[in-house]
Amino acid sequence: MPLRRAVRRLGRRPESPWTSLLESELPEPLTEAAGRRVLLATGVGGHPMAPVVDGLVGTSLWLRGAEVSFLLCDRVLPACEMCQYVAFPQVEEFLARGPQRRLCPP
Repeated sequence: MPLRRAVRRLGRRPESPWTSLLESELPEPLTEAAGRRVLLATGVGGHPMAPVVDGLVGTSLWLRGAEVSFLLCDRVLPACEMCQYVAFPQVEEFLARGPQRRLCPP
């Protein structure tokens, strides 16, 4: 493969499989977890991978018959795992206002 074509392919984002998955027929739920209620509550909804993993686990459980609910942070917690020291050049800002202003946009 010529170098230019390889570089162009690297710059493109892969197509999402969700469109075709959502258009296809859903399988019949299994009964392994029938009647079980599961709450997936992540403390890091702003992390790029947390909602993806929660979605995969939730879908897997749902396909097995569980009733799955999701809970994401609503800016009420005083702090969370998104609060890393590098996000606050001045620690006084975090102490005075918490993480919401910088890390939790409305």
